[in-house]
Amino acid sequence: MEKSPIGRVYLYETVGTLAGGVLFTLFLAGRYHTMELAVFLAVLHLLGALYLFLLPPRANGKRGTAWPAVAAVCFVLFLAAVPNISTLLHELSLQRQWRGQEVVHYENSPYGNIVVVQSQNEYTFFYDGRPLITVPFPDTAMIADYIHITAAAHPAPEEVLLLGSGPGGALYEMLKHPVRRVTYVELDPYLPEVVAAFPTPLTEKELGDPQVSVERMDGRLYLSREKKKFDLIVLGFITPETLQSNRLFTAEFFSLAAERLREGGILAFTAPGSDVYLSPELLFLNGSLYWTLREYFRHVEVVSGEQHIFLASNFPLLLCPSALEGRLQERGLCGSFITEAYLQYRFDPYRGQRLQGALLESRAHLRLNYDLNPAGLYYALLYWGSAFSPGALRFLAALEKVAFWQYLFLVLAVSALLFIFMAWYRRPGLMLAWAICTSGSAGMAFDLLLLFVLQCLYGFVYQMMGLLVAFFMLGTFLGGAWSLGRSGGPGETTFFLRLEGGVIALLGAFYPFALLLQSLAGRLPGGMLFTPLALYGLVSGLVVGAQFPSAAELLSPGKVKTGEVAGLLYTADLLGGWGAGLLISLVLFPLLGLWQTLLLLAAAKLGSLAILACNTGALKKRG
Repeated sequence: MEKSPIGRVYLYETVGTLAGGVLFTLFLAGRYHTMELAVFLAVLHLLGALYLFLLPPRANGKRGTAWPAVAAVCFVLFLAAVPNISTLLHELSLQRQWRGQEVVHYENSPYGNIVVVQSQNEYTFFYDGRPLITVPFPDTAMIADYIHITAAAHPAPEEVLLLGSGPGGALYEMLKHPVRRVTYVELDPYLPEVVAAFPTPLTEKELGDPQVSVERMDGRLYLSREKKKFDLIVLGFITPETLQSNRLFTAEFFSLAAERLREGGILAFTAPGSDVYLSPELLFLNGSLYWTLREYFRHVEVVSGEQHIFLASNFPLLLCPSALEGRLQERGLCGSFITEAYLQYRFDPYRGQRLQGALLESRAHLRLNYDLNPAGLYYALLYWGSAFSPGALRFLAALEKVAFWQYLFLVLAVSALLFIFMAWYRRPGLMLAWAICTSGSAGMAFDLLLLFVLQCLYGFVYQMMGLLVAFFMLGTFLGGAWSLGRSGGPGETTFFLRLEGGVIALLGAFYPFALLLQSLAGRLPGGMLFTPLALYGLVSGLVVGAQFPSAAELLSPGKVKTGEVAGLLYTADLLGGWGAGLLISLVLFPLLGLWQTLLLLAAAKLGSLAILACNTGALKKRG
């Protein structure tokens, strides 16, 4: 029996997505900027539309041999105009994005976006839209406050590890202390090169100092592989607003940092703060970080200010102003930015006790921050939402009040209502559409969660994102081809039900799989960590991809038109993927973590399996 053409069209689309992922990742992303790629794709689609809709076929239904040549000539002409058009659009978009500033450098590295803007003789380096470095006139007061208080908290720091935000003042201030070596670790190896391309006396002195060693890899990965221990581990001015930065504030990272500290060693980082009013959002963020630190460090002190300074050690910390002043005087550093009066103000006992009391009281209301349950990311989103998007803040705050069992009850209730509805009306098209919708959600979940796990465990995903998606789409293509290659017939319903069970099994196996990778992270090279994730994507894509042609085959023998079947199933697939992408990225993973997210998805998929399993008679009449 000839298979439905719907499955073949689905397979063709999968091939296009697969080819796009591979070409983009391996050949296009590193050579062309965004507008060049966008214009090229737009021209390609326009020419396809021109060929399909504007060029009439012959009477026998075949196109004349001249039309492909005409289309090819048009393609070449348009392609020749792409560089000029894309450059113009690129410049216009930069002017709009960086309005009022002169962009002197724009670059998409495999790790992130780097932009340099110039104002008179000052350069500001933005990384993924966040200001990172300002030279040659940085915010010296803020940098000196953080670095000198942190370094003075240790009686004799010799080996220092600085994770990010090194050039532009932090290295310069740290080198004023009697350190033997400062190891500066920067995730993006392109960033120090860009800084060096805009030299200033400050950055040349910092990066050229023989005491400074620059390591171009993720800070957490460096700590995992480097067995050397440090007196100070100092994080740059970052907050956990992305999974990439959050992984430097999780329990797993704090445990690793504690192992890499010498006797008396200190881990230091900053977090947004306030001397006047600790808003609920600030308290949530600081409290989560504080209590996560307390899991692995016996002594945790928080210095109150506009930027709270967290100092953690497994040995007592001597932080009284007189002791810090004495150490700074011994090092010849007291009097420029850090004075006795300033230290008395910075360590004011009233403000310190008020902050400490608020943090102690917050424990009952907060979640700790873990790699696979990134509470820090959620609280950082709350904080930035309070500053820039009050509407988003109210939405996120409302979601946190909903318990996991309420989400689960909602999923089960919807599944139960659909089960009753389908049992009464017995509409095979709607049953299969719901199954495809939940499979679309599962497919999007596999795509996103594989990326999230990679980012949590390895750091960056920009270079590998397209490849992970390509492996998933390769699995989808193989699954679709496998489904199309079957004979179909009465066994099609059983085949589809087995695929439903396979999706549920893969959702159930994902969490132990992620835990296994977490135990191996840092011990394996990035490629070896990427490989099992890619293989999991391949297998999950195969199971999900096999369902669409099978569902089309089950519906095709009926009186429903092919276009209606295709539209129903494709709409359900896209709707499920859209909903899962929105909910998992913004709500489920940051708020509930990996395990509970997977449980909700598996519950929804169990509901669709139950509906189909109890209505196999209606399906077999079609298939």
